[in-house]
Amino acid sequence: MITLTDAAAAQINEMKSDEGDSSLMLRIGVKGGGCSGLSYGMGFDNERNDDDTHFKVNGIDVLVDQESEPIIKGLSLTINKI
Repeated sequence: MITLTDAAAAQINEMKSDEGDSSLMLRIGVKGGGCSGLSYGMGFDNERNDDDTHFKVNGIDVLVDQESEPIIKGLSLTINKI
């Protein structure tokens, strides 16, 4: 469904470790946003809703709500080091 580069997975794992809760999953979602179009969001969540899709990418547990799923299909998350 989505792609995480190795660098992105490492950064997500580091951020998850900083939170101190190993049960956290990465939640990715999309919301309609007025004249600016869609707003994409990411954060950690430790609760899975009945309508969530749950999958693993590069060892990361990912949650996506039912409405966001068709929009984020094919999404690629990368980390560019400056």
